Amino acid sequence: LGIAPAQANGLEDLNKQVVLEFYDVAFNQHQPTVAAKKYIGNSYIQHNPYVADGAEAFYSYVETFFKENPDSHADIK
Repeated sequence: LGIAPAQANGLEDLNKQVVLEFYDVAFNQHQPTVAAKKYIGNSYIQHNPYVADGAEAFYSYVETFFKENPDSHADIK
């Protein structure tokens, strides 16, 4: 089974929208717990060597980061 080019483009657009929404909620609205619960599935591999795998480890780390860096903002390009 293959995906037709029009379907692939639609899927790519949807994936891009999901990623942008996740980043906006997690890093610009400073709500990583909300973003993680909405967008991160049961298996989350963290590539930061200082943070454990899993959604809870992600949002715990980022919540602490925001307490120390309340003006943090991510520009997505």
